[in-house]
Amino acid sequence: MKKFVYTAVDQDGSMIKGVESAAYREDVIFALKAKGYTLLDLRADVPEEKPEPAAEPHQFHFRRRITPAIIAEFTRQLAELTEAGIPIVEALDSISEHTASESFRGVVKKVSHDIQRGLGFAQALSEQPHVFSPLYVNMIKVGEAGGNVGEMVSQLADYLEQDVELRRKIRGVLSYPAFTLVVSLVLVYFMLSFLLPGFVPVFEGANLDMSRYPITKVLIRLSNLTTSIWDELLLFACVGGILYLFRAVLKTPEGARVSQSFVYKLPVIGSFIELTVMARIANTLGALVAAGVPLSEAFSLTAGTSGRVVVDEALREVSRRVQEGQDLARALRETKAFPALMIQMAALGEKSGELNVTLSRVGLYYKRKLDSGIESLSAFLQPVIMIFIGGLIFIFVLGIFLPILGVAGNI
Repeated sequence: MKKFVYTAVDQDGSMIKGVESAAYREDVIFALKAKGYTLLDLRADVPEEKPEPAAEPHQFHFRRRITPAIIAEFTRQLAELTEAGIPIVEALDSISEHTASESFRGVVKKVSHDIQRGLGFAQALSEQPHVFSPLYVNMIKVGEAGGNVGEMVSQLADYLEQDVELRRKIRGVLSYPAFTLVVSLVLVYFMLSFLLPGFVPVFEGANLDMSRYPITKVLIRLSNLTTSIWDELLLFACVGGILYLFRAVLKTPEGARVSQSFVYKLPVIGSFIELTVMARIANTLGALVAAGVPLSEAFSLTAGTSGRVVVDEALREVSRRVQEGQDLARALRETKAFPALMIQMAALGEKSGELNVTLSRVGLYYKRKLDSGIESLSAFLQPVIMIFIGGLIFIFVLGIFLPILGVAGNI
């Protein structure tokens, strides 16, 4: 018989350490799982001590950004391994060996090491706030308190995969307009740099009065900027400075509020963004409430996920009112930031005691609406893009064709 040292979380959420004797390691895993324990770590007695992973300052690696897709994939792998009865530390070590991201590999190893030195899983995750959000940590904390960490990780994986899918759909519908805009700017630069300068000597040789052709004058001035590297650098610096200032203003609460209010009033685009926000809120709240997070705390945690300042402020206000004892439906209604459907379903869920189910239904409803909204937005953007490109070409052709008519008239 061998002795195995284990660290686990019992059904009451308390962390326990002990020693079990068994012929095989798998026997200990099955025995502890039968008791309802969630294994954090399991190893043979007198384990080999693992030093804390240290940074290597003399080596420089290209580090990829840790994206939501990477975190979602990690959570799904962790859910599958823990449901199979593999201790969390062993699961983390296995995942870290196969992850493609150098940055995330270091994070996972650090979490594993923190658990081995006595921290709980949620506490170890909270030591990496730049990777794991408060929402992520709190759901794991609730799972530890209820003794069902494996089930909570699985629910968290479902939520994160839905969020990644939502992001993918949004990027998909916006990628074509972004690509078209870049191609249009390159086309305009090519025409100003190489095509228009060939006509300028013709216009000057015909002694045309260029004041009669204001479009051509503007195009020639823009073309002159592209003939000097210093003028181009100055232009790029000015444009970059304006964009930087604009972005800085948008990061302020008031600037974000004004810009988001303007965007939400745009036809088609505004309703699409509202569907996206409400789908994300419903999915997040449904996952948190189903996990057993208190309602006021669930709204507070959701406030950082909507991406809209007004909605975030409304969610925090709802959290405060619910904490003071106000009905959820009334709190949602008085903020005037949520659609009638969400308020009605919240009232129904609150009365029936199945708020997580009703919120999940709301999330599913908005997901379906979002799918149709994507088709509507695509149908709206395609003609707008064609008009935009056609307008650029029309202005350029007009700026060249009208002076040519003037040259022909002088002959």
